[in-house]
Amino acid sequence: MNLSRSTVRQWVSASFVAVLLGGAAHAQQQPQPQGGLAGLYAEQPPAGSAFVRVLNTGAVVQLTWAGGEAVDVPLAGNLATSYRVVNPAHPPTVLVNGKEVKPAQLPTPGSYMTWELRPAGDGMNVTLDELAPANALKVALRLTNVIPDCSLTLKTAEGVVVFSGVLALQSKARNINPVRATLVAHCGPAVSAPLSLPTLRAGDRFSVFAHGSAQAPRLSGQMDTTEVYSGKP
Repeated sequence: MNLSRSTVRQWVSASFVAVLLGGAAHAQQQPQPQGGLAGLYAEQPPAGSAFVRVLNTGAVVQLTWAGGEAVDVPLAGNLATSYRVVNPAHPPTVLVNGKEVKPAQLPTPGSYMTWELRPAGDGMNVTLDELAPANALKVALRLTNVIPDCSLTLKTAEGVVVFSGVLALQSKARNINPVRATLVAHCGPAVSAPLSLPTLRAGDRFSVFAHGSAQAPRLSGQMDTTEVYSGKP
């Protein structure tokens, strides 16, 4: 049987979609309990807590959560901090190079937020982070778009659409199979340099940040982590 090049390309693309996204990519999964000794004995945040991280796509700054030590952001290639457990009734104070900066929106109970430092240093833009349905057999992939005036499409190098129509200061998340993939961002005709995902395992959570400009989009990525919670003063 002779197959045309177009048919072969379509077959390869369809196969890659099945491998990356899986046959039940849109199925709603019930949250799974955290396993292992850490899940059994770690102190859990109070009900109604929020989770906040700070994103800096510009030059390195010193970031301080009130009462804590200053850390450089970005650090070791990560543009964002780990998520911090916060009490929405007492939102945290954030200092950048010793100066207080405030978010455009305060956290609400149960929310996950990314606070993006504005280049002018006059505050922080806020993205409400979408959560993928919990699935211990998949990788949770989240895209956060902080590019002004860009309705962003994220594709694999093979052309498979992972997310589409993601507006500025919007987040989208989904589960994918734990496979190697290379991603590119599209802002209209402008295309970013490729971002190769690291080796991801089932249960991992990975964030992709789209930043830069609509004319020159850029991608960065990092594992999602949360600071260890302690209710002790």
